[in-house]
Amino acid sequence: MASNSPFLSFGKSSRWLALVFFVFNYILALFKHPGMNPLKILQQDSLGYYQFLPAVFIDGNIRHLPWATVLENGNHLSLFHIGVAILQAPFFLLAHLSSVVFGFEADGYSVLYLHALFLAASFYLAIGLYFSFKHLKAYFNARTALMAVILIYLGSNLMFYSAKEVGMSHIYSFFLFASFIYCTPGFLAKPSWKNSSIISLLSALIVLIKPNNGILLLYLLFYDVKSLEDLRIRFRLFQLNFSKIIWMIVLAGMAVFPQLLYWKTVTGDWIVYSYGFKNEGFNWLAPELWNVLFSHQNGWLLYSPLLVFALIGLFWGAVKRVSNFALTGLILLLAWYIFASWWNWWFGAAFGHRAFVEYLALLMVPLAFFLERIQEKHLSKWFYFISSILVFVNIRMMSVYHPPWDGPDWTWSSFLEVLQKVVYIGTPL
Repeated sequence: MASNSPFLSFGKSSRWLALVFFVFNYILALFKHPGMNPLKILQQDSLGYYQFLPAVFIDGNIRHLPWATVLENGNHLSLFHIGVAILQAPFFLLAHLSSVVFGFEADGYSVLYLHALFLAASFYLAIGLYFSFKHLKAYFNARTALMAVILIYLGSNLMFYSAKEVGMSHIYSFFLFASFIYCTPGFLAKPSWKNSSIISLLSALIVLIKPNNGILLLYLLFYDVKSLEDLRIRFRLFQLNFSKIIWMIVLAGMAVFPQLLYWKTVTGDWIVYSYGFKNEGFNWLAPELWNVLFSHQNGWLLYSPLLVFALIGLFWGAVKRVSNFALTGLILLLAWYIFASWWNWWFGAAFGHRAFVEYLALLMVPLAFFLERIQEKHLSKWFYFISSILVFVNIRMMSVYHPPWDGPDWTWSSFLEVLQKVVYIGTPL
C-alpha cells in the first residue's frame, strides 16, 4: 500500500467516474419507477425524511406533518430527523422553482419533485463513490480502486438504495461516511479553519441523520493511532488547535439547531427521543447478532455475500497490522451490536440489511486490500468468476424485490423459492 496523503487534487479519471455513476444511477432510477407514482416513491420512511421540505417551503406548517405521531397537544411529531431533508433541500428548491416557472403543480409531490429526488440520490451516490475512489487511489493502483468501488456498488444493496429507495436515508449517510473518511487524513495533517469546518459539518450531518452513526467519529479520534504515544500526540494536536475545536463544536451546534428548534416547537422540549413515543428501543442484553448477519429476514451477509470478501480482507489486514484496519473492525463491531440490539433488528421492508449501507464506505479499503492480496497469489480469475455470479444474483434479486421480504409470512422456503428463480435464468420471475 502506498502512503500518499488522500488530500490530493481532483483527477480527471475520478470526475469521469463520478459522472458515469451519476448518469447510470439516474437512468436506473427512472427505469425502476416507470409510473413516477409519488405514493410509491414517497411512502413510510421515505416520506418521513422528505416531509419537512414541503412543510417548511410550501405549507409553512411543521406542526402537522403527514407521517408522524399525534401528540396529546395535537401536534404531530416526526420520528425522523431533518438531516436527509437538509441534503435534499437544494434539489427540492430547484424543482420548486422550475415547477412555478414552467407551470407544473408546485405542491412538493408532482413530477419535477420526484425527478429532484432521483437527481439527489444519484448525486450523493456519485460524490460518495468519487471520494471513496480518491481515498483508495492514495493506497492502491487505479485498477484495484476502481474494481473495489464497482463491486461494492453492484454486489451489495447500495445500488438498490440509490436507485430504487431514493428517499431513504442510507445513500445520504453513505455520502457523508465516504466524505468523512476521505477528509479525515487531510484534517489531521493540516487542521486549518477550512478543514475543521468541513469535518465539523460532516460530523453534525452524520449524527443528525442517525445519532447512532456517530460511532464513525471514532475514525477521526484514532485514525493512524498505533500506540499510546500516538494517542498522546493526537490529543496534543487537539490541544494545540483548541480554538478550532471550539469552532467545530459551535458550527456543529448551528447545524443541529434546526432539529432542536423543531422539537421545541412541536413538543415544548429541546431534546426528544422521538421513538420513545412508540415505545421502541434497544435490547442491549439480548442482541440478535447471528440473525443480523445470516437470517432470511434481511440477513446482511445472506443477501450481500460478496461482502464476505471485504470482511476477509479486513481480518487479513488487521492480523497483518495494516493501519486503521483494527479501527475499522471496531467501528463495524459496534454498529453490528447496535443494530442487533434494536427491537426491529431486521429493519423491516428492506432489501438486505439496510442499516449497513453507509458502512460500506468503510469496507472499500479492506476489499481493495483483499483484491491486491489475491492478485499477488494469482487467484484473481477465480475471485472475479465468483464475484460475477454474486453480482448477477444481487442484480436479479433486486429486480424482483417486492416488499416486504420479512415478517411471519417470509420464511426460509420463501427465500429459497426466490433464490431458485433468480439463479435459474429460464425460470419466469
